[in-house]
Amino acid sequence: MVENNCCFTGHRFIKNEKNVYIRARLSEEIFKQIKRGKTGFICGGALGFDTMAAKMVLEFKRIFPGISLILYLPCKDQTKNWRKSDAKVFDDILKKADEIKYISNEYYSGCMHKRNLAMINSSSTCIAFLEKNSGGTFFTVKSALNRQKEVIYI
Repeated sequence: MVENNCCFTGHRFIKNEKNVYIRARLSEEIFKQIKRGKTGFICGGALGFDTMAAKMVLEFKRIFPGISLILYLPCKDQTKNWRKSDAKVFDDILKKADEIKYISNEYYSGCMHKRNLAMINSSSTCIAFLEKNSGGTFFTVKSALNRQKEVIYI
């Protein structure tokens, strides 16, 4: 159910000096959403904020086994050009996810955009780490607001 789902959007690169603050705020917001009755947490599987959010949802699953990590992935070969260490973390998240939805088998121009819209359309709330007014995160937040979704900024 859309009203029980919360999605995440954020930048791939998080400055080291902001990492601890963002992690603390993200943990606080996930906890608040669980207390509000959210059970599905949708992540896009990208590096950076998406990875942080997915790992944190998995941590919360140990305390709240009724919540789910749902991955909306742009394509099956997403990690093709990633560093091995990042791909290993991603594979671990993939194995622990409750549900995985792929937009496409292979990458194509626009699959990330389509993934972002699918996440927004499947959620009532979006937790966002947004620092600039351009790019995929900005587009996703703008799309959420245009669809009258609740946006919580980290």
